[in-house]
Amino acid sequence: MAQVEMGIESLRQSLKSDQWTVNLKENGAERYLAIWIDPAQADAIAVKLQGISVSRPSTHDLLVELLRLWGAIVDSIVVCDLKDDTFYAKLILHIDAGQMEIDSRPSDALALVVRVGVPIFVEEVVLDKAGITIAP
Repeated sequence: MAQVEMGIESLRQSLKSDQWTVNLKENGAERYLAIWIDPAQADAIAVKLQGISVSRPSTHDLLVELLRLWGAIVDSIVVCDLKDDTFYAKLILHIDAGQMEIDSRPSDALALVVRVGVPIFVEEVVLDKAGITIAP
């Protein structure tokens, strides 16, 4: 399946609710994908995007440390599907000279990405279903 590399363009809160979206933008193009996330994951992403230091590690910081201690390297994340208005993602890890894919909520995968600085990919089929193209 074809994958498109994207980056986090913004994090926005709905004016009518406590819901948040993380907005991905295709590298070198004007195609976007908005993924609804809960406030806790929005906070976990925002803290790192804004460079805020916290006194205690978050769950995502703990996960990064555990992966490091176990010798796993996060290679990338892939937003791989959209079913019944729910996005699906997977973490791509390298461990012991092999590759492993782990099912993840996109919000958790993105909170991990902002900590380790790896690429974000989205399957073309997901962009076909939910992507938005803005004409220049």
